[in-house]
Parts: sequence; C-alpha cells; structure tokens
Amino acid sequence: LRQPERTYYQRHFLPWALFERAWAHYYLGELGDAIACAEESMRISHRKIGGAGPSAGVGPAWILACALIESGQAGRAAELLRPLVSEDIEGAMPVERGFFWETLTLAELGAGSPEQAEHYVARAEEDAASIELGIPRGTALRAQAALTLAAGDAGGAAELASESADVFGSIGARIEVAFSRNLQG
Repeated sequence: LRQPERTYYQRHFLPWALFERAWAHYYLGELGDAIACAEESMRISHRKIGGAGPSAGVGPAWILACALIESGQAGRAAELLRPLVSEDIEGAMPVERGFFWETLTLAELGAGSPEQAEHYVARAEEDAASIELGIPRGTALRAQAALTLAAGDAGGAAELASESADVFGSIGARIEVAFSRNLQG
C-alpha cells in the first residue's frame, strides 16, 4: 500500500479492531483488558464517539464506559461520556440507542446524579415508545429497574428487571435476558 492508504487503514481499522477486541474482553469478564483496548482505541481514533467502524455503534467511548461501570468506576464513565454525548446520541442506530441510554443511566447513578439518570431513563422510554421493538423496550425497562433500585425500591426494580428479561426472551436475546436477571436478583 502507498503511504496515504496505509495511514487511512491504520486510522480507521486499528481503532475498530481495538473496539471489537474490547467488547470481547468485556464479555469474557476481563475488564482490565477491555479498558486497555478501549482506551487505546480512543487514543488513536479520530472519532471518540461517532463510531469506530461500520457496525461499531457510537464508538470506543461506549465500551470504555461499560467496562468502567462494571469495574466500579461509574463516576469516571460519567465524566468520560458527558462531554461527548449529544441529546440524540448521534451515530447510534435508533434500535440500539436504548443500550446507550442505559449506559448513561448507570454511569450517572454511579456518579451520584440520579436526576440526570432519570432524564436518560425518560429518553430510553421515549425511544422505546416510538420504535416499538423488543431491544429498545427491554433496555428502557432495565434502565428504569436500575433507577428504581437506586431509589431504594428493590421489589419494584425486580419486577421491572423481570419484565425486561421477558421482553428480551421473547426476541431470543439471551445475553440480555441474563443481564436483566442479574439485575432482578
């Protein structure tokens, strides 16, 4: 390859590959490796949030935030996402925005900002109502369950998480069922 082509591929595909590798580490429970890959993807990417590749959603900041939340660093995740997020989560496909609203909800709850988390739950519910598909509905319910649990209502949170699991189960999204059942307790 000529140098301009090589530079393009390094700028585009390397951040994308690191983004995908970060998700693999995340789902294996290897949070330190997920964080390292996501941070490197962000460091070399020209698009922190607008996508790391053709099917990469909204970019490396999201996997980094997810891994930070799971590793007990929700405050850091919130600090990372706040300056990067627009009101409509530009770059996210409508059907997947619920995952990002949920991530924002969890980050803000962990950062001690329940009012902001409530705003994101409302956005997830608006999207779910407008799209009428299982994934947005399931993620909106799960985000609401997290908010309800943070408010001290474990029973209400368990009901919402169970409903989320049922929605995900009805569309065959087994890993999402597991995440909802985990929240259900």
